[in-house]
Amino acid sequence: MISETKSRRLDLRIVAAVLASSFLPLVPALLHGTPFVFLDTQQYFLIGQRIIQTLFGGGGADTALQAVAGGQAGAAPTPEGGGLAAIAGGRSPIYAVFIYVVSTVAGMWVAAWLQTLICSTIIFRFCAMIWARNLRASLTCIGLLTLFSSLGFHATFMMPDVFAGCMALTLAIFLFSPSVGRIEATLLLLASLAFATMHASNILLVASALVAVAIIRLVERAPIRPMLLRLGAVVGVAAVAAIFSSAYVVAVRAATGDEVRSLPYLTARVIGDGTGERYLANNCKGPGQPFVACIYAGKDFESQDEFLSSKTAGGYISAEPATKVELSNQDVRFALAVTAYDPAGQFAASFSNFAQTLVRMGIYEVSYGLKIFAELPDWRQSEVIPFVPGGPACIADSRTCEPAAWTHAWQWEVAVVGIGSLIVFVVLAVWLALASRKNGTAVTPAMAPAVRAAFFLALLVVANAAICGVFSGVHDRYQARVGWTLLLALAALLPTLRALLRAQGGDVLNAALSVLPVQPADKRFFLASVGAFGADLLLALALREGLQLSVTLSATISFVVVWISAYFVHEYWTFRHAESRVSADRLARNLAANGAALACRVAVVFVLEVMHAPDSAVLAGLYIITGAGCSFCLNYLLNRFWVFSRR
Repeated sequence: MISETKSRRLDLRIVAAVLASSFLPLVPALLHGTPFVFLDTQQYFLIGQRIIQTLFGGGGADTALQAVAGGQAGAAPTPEGGGLAAIAGGRSPIYAVFIYVVSTVAGMWVAAWLQTLICSTIIFRFCAMIWARNLRASLTCIGLLTLFSSLGFHATFMMPDVFAGCMALTLAIFLFSPSVGRIEATLLLLASLAFATMHASNILLVASALVAVAIIRLVERAPIRPMLLRLGAVVGVAAVAAIFSSAYVVAVRAATGDEVRSLPYLTARVIGDGTGERYLANNCKGPGQPFVACIYAGKDFESQDEFLSSKTAGGYISAEPATKVELSNQDVRFALAVTAYDPAGQFAASFSNFAQTLVRMGIYEVSYGLKIFAELPDWRQSEVIPFVPGGPACIADSRTCEPAAWTHAWQWEVAVVGIGSLIVFVVLAVWLALASRKNGTAVTPAMAPAVRAAFFLALLVVANAAICGVFSGVHDRYQARVGWTLLLALAALLPTLRALLRAQGGDVLNAALSVLPVQPADKRFFLASVGAFGADLLLALALREGLQLSVTLSATISFVVVWISAYFVHEYWTFRHAESRVSADRLARNLAANGAALACRVAVVFVLEVMHAPDSAVLAGLYIITGAGCSFCLNYLLNRFWVFSRR
């Protein structure tokens, strides 16, 4: 009886802690003065209004129908496009109903709090895999996520973005936590299903989860059979979510006569990549045009967004309703035709989009806030504005809703922490892998679930970059919606990393080097090489951005300066001995090794530039990193086993 009472008290403490933690992610929105909103919030609101009015009746349905059909507030009716057709296919009906009902009945602050409550509950449960029922650690974790990651923005952003990260956590708990019972497993699957319906890309993330588990089991060299039941349940989640999307289309057609479609995202993607424009230029000649997109032959669109939403560019938004319908109907076929026409070009463009998306985790939408509604004439009368705290005052005078100065600093902080967490995770993952390979005991059975969950989250972050970058566009917000889970992945590695440090007496450097199966001189070589690699990369980027040199020339100059200088470091420190001196023979071999590595680097960077010219500092940096990484590996092997072998 005493133990049961203690258990109840502990459960009540957990409930109280979860409720308390749910207010932490609200802090940025409270400081901002209102939950974070975007233009798409209006679209979700209108779709929710239309659904509720269709189901239960009510006035204003025609206004909502017209607004949704036009994709903006106050749009004229577009019969050929069909009510919900313009945008509803890309908007979750579940979230649309949620934001409409809660905002109109209880207020948008309640809607924001419900989102933070969902996030906090799932994060608390994930933290239990790491620290059991350490409430203080879990509360601290949520507080840090609020301040230093995109969670503080997305949790109170009136969009369904945050639920992609929540879905990744629920799947990680379901797949890897050994303490999941039947009731909790059912709740986790239902939550994952609800999150999967929040966006079409979330269904692809569920499918990616299956691949992630297969990779983890392969690396562990463990059979996948024990996980087949749970994997089958995840397959069921993906299948039911896909069926729900199809049923929604059928239900809308039956109830309203409207044909739900999505915007032609794939058409916009390949046109923005340039491959679609080349296809149109070479295949839209004479009568009998293969696609309605041929009307854009000869036009140059800078990006996917310009094609979709820029009124001055003459793209999709300016087209006739019937043309919009055909563009949506031909979306997949056109993208496949472009890919078949120029597979190398499309692969290069898609890889570039993936790489850029992977490292971009920003929240620049905080700079927009309500002011974006006030500054765009078509959106000043948006139906959602009266329900946004401070909305009417902002429309009356946009000076009342100027973004606070701290939001700009927060944007940079989140972006830096996002890319930093990715880099740190990769470094720690390599360290952990080497340690496990060396002694086989780095990860104990008690630590294994959290470690598996950490790698699972990291793989889903990579998958999200591929899904959003390849099929949609390169936007900071797309990757930031799941990027905050990387900090939880790092937290999941902490117990194992702490055990490794304790094994080395708390000496971080010795612990880091102990996993390398080499002699002390080889460890110094590795450290010197890593230092040279960093100096090489910084110098190349400085030459590229400061002197505006090409990527290839910048990489070549930095290589010559840094890596030849590194020879003297290796001679007098790395492999020092009583007779250390400049050796013409070793210098010649070092120059030969450097030359081979240089040729490797230049070739890799040149091929990447030919495949797709870098149009941003981020992409140029990725090209340099790729080339430098290849030359680094080759240079290490040649110097380690040839130049300084001293045999």
